[in-house]
Amino acid sequence: MRRLTTELATKPQPITPDLISSLLNTKITINNQGKNARRVTPQELLEAVAAYYDIKPTLLKGAKRDRPIARPRQVYMYLSKIELGMTYDDIGGTLSGRDHTTVMHGVETITQELSTNESLRAALTGIKQKLWAPST
Repeated sequence: MRRLTTELATKPQPITPDLISSLLNTKITINNQGKNARRVTPQELLEAVAAYYDIKPTLLKGAKRDRPIARPRQVYMYLSKIELGMTYDDIGGTLSGRDHTTVMHGVETITQELSTNESLRAALTGIKQKLWAPST
């Protein structure tokens, strides 16, 4: 609690589940989708991340390590683990057989940056809102 108070005192920002999760290094789930919340597949998540970053989904599965591709790939890894509850091996499998340690590194990188990188928090929020937005 003290860390949350200190963080908010030094950087005025809204309190979000992602902020709390990153500060406490635990997962906080707030289900505000109700009983009819739809289940998101790993492929849908992959497509949503690719669309948000304006790249092709196949690039996320590819071997390139350029920052414009590696960052969205790490975001996909993080959301797959935190939001979909996938195992590191399963996430690696959806990304053309990447090793589980690579996935662990990607998830840890995003988790650590969430406390200081506001644009990253905004990206995660934007992707999640598109995924779980009620269909009209």
